[in-house]
Amino acid sequence: MGYSLSSRSENRLEGIHPFLIAIINEGLKDSPEDFGIPMYGGLRTTADQQKLYFKGRSEESIAKGEKPVTYTDGIRKKSNHQIKNGVGMAFDVYIYDHNTNRASWNIERLSSLAIHLIKTSEKLKDKNEEWKGLNFVWGGNWTRFKDYPHFQIT
Repeated sequence: MGYSLSSRSENRLEGIHPFLIAIINEGLKDSPEDFGIPMYGGLRTTADQQKLYFKGRSEESIAKGEKPVTYTDGIRKKSNHQIKNGVGMAFDVYIYDHNTNRASWNIERLSSLAIHLIKTSEKLKDKNEEWKGLNFVWGGNWTRFKDYPHFQIT
């Protein structure tokens, strides 16, 4: 299809590891889904991470019926969205639904995108020696907590 990121999504990727940005840019060229980067989907400050950590944990958040969205508090345990070794090591996505002109977190659509981005990461590692040792991970494959919009490198 040949999708591209909006300038807002591009700005949200500032400070993210070059391998992750390459996966996104290359993956968009023939992606089965149009996608973007949500607020807090790229690099996060400690304050941003704590705000997300307390979602589903604070009295106010619980009263709203919110559930926890992360298990890393940003201080005792840093998120891969926070700077590590000078860069962010993770990004989150949403599917852009052209029928509704809204963001979607549909698991089937995110899964289809994940398969595509994993294949894209393997192709990029074959082309770039410095990225061969990086492990691209999708949060939908985790066993403890499924995080379908989440991707990271380890």
